[in-house]
Amino acid sequence: MFAVFTEKTLNQAGLRTNLPLLEQYRFSLIPTAARSWIATNLGQRPQSFSTVANILGRETVLAAIAQGLIRADIRRTPIEAQSRIWRA
Repeated sequence: MFAVFTEKTLNQAGLRTNLPLLEQYRFSLIPTAARSWIATNLGQRPQSFSTVANILGRETVLAAIAQGLIRADIRRTPIEAQSRIWRA
């Protein structure tokens, strides 16, 4: 996967906040149990970041977003407790 970001795109509020946050988790290990949970529980419908973070841990969820296992709209708004996330 890849994305093309232009100077205009990078100035969006969400990306300015989210990219530096996610960068630090880009190479974090995601436990097998967390991967299994994501595969079975995020496929049906989106859930809030806080709900999933309470189960898997904030760092694991951010690592999963950074590594493309979980999708989130990182372009428009900063990731927060009520951000909707789903399996990629």
